[in-house]
Amino acid sequence: MVRLTSFISSRAVITSICVALALAACGGDGGGDTSATPSSTGAAPSGGTSVSGTVIAGAVNGATVTAYALAADGSHGDALGSVTTDSGGGFSLLLSAIPTDGRVLLVASGGTYASEFDGASIAMGSPLRAIITGVGTGAVSGVALTPLSDLLVARTVALAKSGKTLADALASAEALVRSAYGLTVAVATTKPAFDKASIGTQAYLIGLILGSFETCGKSLSPSARGALQAALALDFSDGVFDGKVNGTAVTLGDASLSSTAGTSDFLACVSTYASSGKQVVDAGITGGELSATVSSLRSSVVAAPSTPKSTGLAASSSGAISSLAFGGKQWVFIAARSQGVVAIDVTDPTAASPTVKKFDTLVTNFGGNEIGGVVPLLGADHPQLLVFSYNSKHIALVNADTGVVEFETDLALTNGAFSFSGGSAYISGAIPDTARDGVWLSTVDGYLFFDRAAKALTTDTKRMFAFESKADVAENMGGDVAYGYLFAPNYFPGVQLADLAAGKSYFLTGTDYQAAFPLIGDPDAGSVDTGYHVGLITNEDSSQIGLINLASVVKTDVAGGPSTFKPAKGGTVALSLGSYEPVISGSAVDGDTHLALFMAGYSTDIAVGLIQDPASVPAGGAWAGLSDWRYVAGLNGYSHAKDPHAVAVIKNLTNDKVYGYLLDGGNRKSLVVDMAALLATTPKGSTGDAAHTTAIDVVGTGIVKSISW
Repeated sequence: MVRLTSFISSRAVITSICVALALAACGGDGGGDTSATPSSTGAAPSGGTSVSGTVIAGAVNGATVTAYALAADGSHGDALGSVTTDSGGGFSLLLSAIPTDGRVLLVASGGTYASEFDGASIAMGSPLRAIITGVGTGAVSGVALTPLSDLLVARTVALAKSGKTLADALASAEALVRSAYGLTVAVATTKPAFDKASIGTQAYLIGLILGSFETCGKSLSPSARGALQAALALDFSDGVFDGKVNGTAVTLGDASLSSTAGTSDFLACVSTYASSGKQVVDAGITGGELSATVSSLRSSVVAAPSTPKSTGLAASSSGAISSLAFGGKQWVFIAARSQGVVAIDVTDPTAASPTVKKFDTLVTNFGGNEIGGVVPLLGADHPQLLVFSYNSKHIALVNADTGVVEFETDLALTNGAFSFSGGSAYISGAIPDTARDGVWLSTVDGYLFFDRAAKALTTDTKRMFAFESKADVAENMGGDVAYGYLFAPNYFPGVQLADLAAGKSYFLTGTDYQAAFPLIGDPDAGSVDTGYHVGLITNEDSSQIGLINLASVVKTDVAGGPSTFKPAKGGTVALSLGSYEPVISGSAVDGDTHLALFMAGYSTDIAVGLIQDPASVPAGGAWAGLSDWRYVAGLNGYSHAKDPHAVAVIKNLTNDKVYGYLLDGGNRKSLVVDMAALLATTPKGSTGDAAHTTAIDVVGTGIVKSISW
């Protein structure tokens, strides 16, 4: 484990400050408080160049701010002066000398501040630091040292140690921090704001972030609230919030830092702070006034490259299996039909007997109907599950940890149930939308948005997507919400693309669809590789699949509709996984590794494929869709699970391996597929179907295991 104390004692914590013409790449681009921008203002006062600014974790009183000469690798040299902050966190010091390269490291240590969350007096548990570049003979002002600086600092140091120049490291780290929280201004030049009048500015967004950090400090590290931020910065140093530094766990006190402290746990803290934080309440701010800022922050955290996709804040398909990591654990949730919802702790993928929770009484809430869907939500101050039955208009919001039903209702759906080959349904699937605090539902009335806070289907027409005339709803839809799409292969046959930003649907049907996918006459389900933005189409119980490069589509608005979309030339692939087998109709895919799992509701065949990046195809080449695949015809010990498709692909946060999950039709176990291992198995031959059929017993070799309940 990486001990927190090693971070606190390090002198290499760096925050970029853009001064004069230096490092123009990290300058602010507007939208926030620019009054804190450091500047050189004329001749230095007698005794040296002055440097002034603010230390804010709340306003830190009594911190010692020391300036050092700074080397290119982030290490510091001689002290150049020090000063103590006032009650508002302000400081101004004189440099005894000006480094020849113009780089100065500021270190603020010690002191106390009042928590934005509850007003408690907190001892600052770790230093905050900043780099000033381009220091000359003029006075430098407006430096803002905040807890966000620790994130920028830690990443900058790691990049500098890896060989980047300090300037490049600063610029790269700045971009990553901005993307993590949706910031458009330089992190250390914007003073946080907490007043009502500042809502909507970048300054207030930073204040919201700091208040949420403080909220997490109380819940995640109550005995050492001032130490959490340093642990988060250390976690962030390798560019990913996962509780580790290059695979080694970060510690906080005597325990490991939660692997989800910077992602799902943070978003729960955002909800708590926005509704009950002292700074919010004292300013007379209501939840409605913060909704746009909170939504923007959620959206940024979900889409950020520092957030592992496997955290579960977004989903690529609406199958009956989903996942969410929270509280330092990674869970798989299964809509287990007559068994209600089953939650499996997969934090340790090697555990022989992982923790399994059964929320089997949920079936009673649905009048005895089998549970067909379960979707994690993070809009409340704790994780929830939206649970639904295939054959009912009923939905329930369930505590993801305890299984307690916190709300339930019948949705206001007007049409009767539609029929599939596997039965009938009012709701056939769902995709979570963390940014909008709700769920996109595939229903008899269209693709509709359930607003978690309002606890009802929205009446906003831009969040209601009707089917094309005669179209049947997708049995399972795909989602790339951060990219702005729902991807729905409808039975019509055709594909419906819901543009979430525009609030419009676009269709690939008729001759255009038939030309692209001549053998997929009954498109049954969809999923999306959210890394490559590739949509997968599976046919009803056949070996045929289709792929669409969603990044290449051209949308055309048609007056009187329906509007259409068309992929660019070479932007579709029609593929047979085998001549007659495997028999598949559903899929799921991991957007980090691009491994896809194919299965069916009414067969025991499975296949694993690796999606090829369309952008990697050289000029003049043809996109193959899948780089390779393996299939198993008739998986031992697997009973088909009927509809809706019960499949998910999840990258484990502990060992970074990718696993596929299937519900067994007996409703008493889940099969777990080591995706990379199955794809790497020796095939039966070198040509034709044999080149893609695994030659080994994947159950006997442990590539496919099971978890029973």
